Amino acid sequence: MQAMMARLTDDENMPIESKMITRTVESSQKKVEGRNFGIRKQTLQYDDVMNRQRQLIYKQRDQVLDGIDLTDKILQMLDTNIEENVKNYFAGDHKADWNVAGLKEKYKGWLTTEDDFNDDIDMLSVQGTIDMLQDRGHKRLEEKRELLGDEMFQDFERMVLLRNVDVLWMDHIDAMDDLKQGIHLRAYAQQDPVVAFRME
Repeated sequence: MQAMMARLTDDENMPIESKMITRTVESSQKKVEGRNFGIRKQTLQYDDVMNRQRQLIYKQRDQVLDGIDLTDKILQMLDTNIEENVKNYFAGDHKADWNVAGLKEKYKGWLTTEDDFNDDIDMLSVQGTIDMLQDRGHKRLEEKRELLGDEMFQDFERMVLLRNVDVLWMDHIDAMDDLKQGIHLRAYAQQDPVVAFRME
């Protein structure tokens, strides 16, 4: 382009009147504008995904703040947490591979005691351990309800749920930012980065 400009103009102050140069500049400008439009469009699509997730979180927070009875939700979350953790710590086909000490430490002082899991490991089962810990968790929550009374217990439930939602939301935002940084690499694998972002 510079060589062409040097041939067409002797004086730097003279206007360029070549149709070829005008077309080249217009073509380059359209490409740059198109690229920038694509970047803005993709950014809006990422923001749309985040906005939908944000609305879901706000809806959950509103439910917590509206004063509905949250006991069933808390029990469901407790059961899910216990089931996932037991399956993670007791992963593997052989019981020798299970991280019994890790599970015991995870719930130490709340759902497990020093005496738990000290017997023969062959006596343990995944489902039996899940059932035992869920039963203990339900009993601990009922004891807490009796200790605090219904009204204070509901405030306690709200506080626990709000804290968990907020902490998990912040973790989620950080994870989504990390994902957004590298998601463009999915294009090399012939995947639409926005679709991959939505799926993740």
